[in-house]
Amino acid sequence: MARPLQWYGMAMAFFHVSELTLEWLHNRQDFDFFGSLLISKPYVLAHSVGLLEFGVESWLLPSIKAHQGIMWIGVFFVVLGESIRKAGIIVGKHNFTHQIRTSNADKRNVLVKHGIYKWVRHPGYLGWFIWAPATQIVLMNPLCTIAFMVVAQRFFQERIPYEEQYLRKFFPQEYENYAKQTSSWIPGIA
Repeated sequence: MARPLQWYGMAMAFFHVSELTLEWLHNRQDFDFFGSLLISKPYVLAHSVGLLEFGVESWLLPSIKAHQGIMWIGVFFVVLGESIRKAGIIVGKHNFTHQIRTSNADKRNVLVKHGIYKWVRHPGYLGWFIWAPATQIVLMNPLCTIAFMVVAQRFFQERIPYEEQYLRKFFPQEYENYAKQTSSWIPGIA
């Protein structure tokens, strides 16, 4: 019988190790070990609350943690989110960074519009938007699943327009045309 905490642990480990590895492979000159781990206080707090919800519900209402089908749905969406995000990182290569570029000093940077970027304007963001709540579905945490979805959507509602103002500055007409043709697929973000 599969255990939710084991799958959750594997999802977390794979996410962080693969982010670190891909950042090192594609952006060695700007590589920042701790920045590439993508761990912040709000992130640690959110996942701590998720583990707390799992523990409390397992103790008080163990029957709601017994539905393996729900856990497997979560595993499916974890893999889907990871696949979309990692495809964006691999196709984007050095153009994909964990920090929003506010300067186009690196003249190697191009607007990536092939591969997954043909269909998804921000595959890294969409992948994370799917992956984060899916980690809570794996744990069968109804409250944190909803909370992660709401917080992720609000986060990207601020971050994407901020990033896109620079993309429009760096690639004026090209980005405008690309944005009109390619959706972010994140609810509330055109």
